[in-house]
Amino acid sequence: MTQSHLMTRLMVAVALLSLIPAIAVGQGVRSGGESPAVVAGVAGASVHSAALTYADDVVPVIIQTNGDIDAAASEVTRLGGTVSREFHLIPALEATVPKGALLQLGASEWVVRVSLNAPIATTDGGHQDADEDDAAGGSEWASSVFPEVVGADDVWAAGYDGSGVGIAILDTGLSFSGTADFRGRVAARVSVVGPQQDNYGHGTHVAGVAAGDGADSDGEYTGVAPDADIIAVKVGDATGANLGDVVEGLEWVVDHSAKYNIRVVNLSLTSSVPENYLLSPLNAAVEAVWFSDIVVVVAAGNYGTDALSVDRAPANDPFVITVGALSDLGTVQTSDDLLPTWSSRGVTHEGFAKPDVLAPGSRLVATVGGERAELLALYPDNRIGDHYFRMGGTSAAAPVVSGVVALMLDAHPELTPNEVKARLVAGADALAWSDAPRVDAVDAVLGGDAGEANEGIEPSLWIDPETGTILDTPRSLSLDGITWDGISWDGITWDGITWDGISWDGISWDGISWDGITWDGISWDGITWDGILWDGIQWDGIQWDGILWESMVTE
Repeated sequence: MTQSHLMTRLMVAVALLSLIPAIAVGQGVRSGGESPAVVAGVAGASVHSAALTYADDVVPVIIQTNGDIDAAASEVTRLGGTVSREFHLIPALEATVPKGALLQLGASEWVVRVSLNAPIATTDGGHQDADEDDAAGGSEWASSVFPEVVGADDVWAAGYDGSGVGIAILDTGLSFSGTADFRGRVAARVSVVGPQQDNYGHGTHVAGVAAGDGADSDGEYTGVAPDADIIAVKVGDATGANLGDVVEGLEWVVDHSAKYNIRVVNLSLTSSVPENYLLSPLNAAVEAVWFSDIVVVVAAGNYGTDALSVDRAPANDPFVITVGALSDLGTVQTSDDLLPTWSSRGVTHEGFAKPDVLAPGSRLVATVGGERAELLALYPDNRIGDHYFRMGGTSAAAPVVSGVVALMLDAHPELTPNEVKARLVAGADALAWSDAPRVDAVDAVLGGDAGEANEGIEPSLWIDPETGTILDTPRSLSLDGITWDGISWDGITWDGITWDGISWDGISWDGISWDGITWDGISWDGITWDGILWDGIQWDGIQWDGILWESMVTE
């Protein structure tokens, strides 16, 4: 074999492994405005050096372990870090770690992956009202007819109003005052962050959209499942939350689901950092909830068609029901409905189209609680009466669907999450102006069997695909079907990565197209290739057109 041919193979190998998401680095936005890198690594490999650009001296991380959480915690302490909590829903812990210790932590035998304890934000539009909404409906319209738009009133007439079904709202809590709309149906309140009171108002509004009964408005402003039980799990406040807060909230839901008959979880929030769903700790947690026979409904986000708009957990997860928003313009008729520019939509990095369904999400009216709600002070023009508030965003659309799911489970308590999703999507109305259909409560509740959704989809690497249980150690990552088109390699630094002991047997390279990949500026210093086995690699059909080999030594 010539040295030139060997160099070709070496570069292909590096190109392949650079895309394994466990060693990828992305960008997020902290609440303070900085842009920290995602900390990512695998056992036996270094945490990427970009993590060292984090603004603070210590980095908040989620550490996914090999199942020995105590050993991983001891390693954090030995390296000068502090463990803040341990999780049992997934084999992970939350910690802060000195920047200088991240590389050692990533190489620990007890650590499988280290990722940023990313900031979590609600997905409300606050005072945002899309331009097309104003042009079509006027500047002051509000929607109190969203239950009728999705056909919930017809389901109520058939005798199903969500009675006895528990909806867990993981959000900013639930107001103690001005919430007659939930009287007698708040089954539980729990707080992961601060006092239980919702001083912001977001969680209260979300709960009102899903299950308010309109008591404070003489029935004028009613939610979709007005007799469902509310379980308020506070995982954030006006300043936001972090990934660990949401995972702890999900743990509480699973632990108490039988006591409160929690059948639905609403997550009107999103991570600030895009991640691969197979590796993300938040995706692993929501799938653990899903496989615990609890339907998970999440907001798609308010990123429109921006790059990576649907690649943030939990909206990017193929198992859950991801909800985008439509504008009903305050009318029951659906012929004037619009798709707001801000509602996230697209295809995830792993090839899944999101959202799964659309629901009304522009200017929905629901209770926001008492006068202490910060939303009332921030957006006084959105106040309606003494206790109600007009809010837009996929935050508002998600609880519409959570309410519909509660109606479905009131009528059919035997349905599994996969059956619920199948009926919901199959019964939704196709739209000429959207790839995702509009949810239809009548077909979802009163229609026939639609089979099961999610068949053949690979779950998180921490989920056993046969049993749905959480694994102590992750499964191997399959590279089958990965598309490499359009990948930019500029600025990737490979310095210090050790490839020792990696086996390449049986990998097929057939049909991979490398057209247009630019290798300029990649640093190969310090890479150790000892022990790599190249037996069985098939190089047939690789197209190398357009690759720039400048500065490569091939003699």
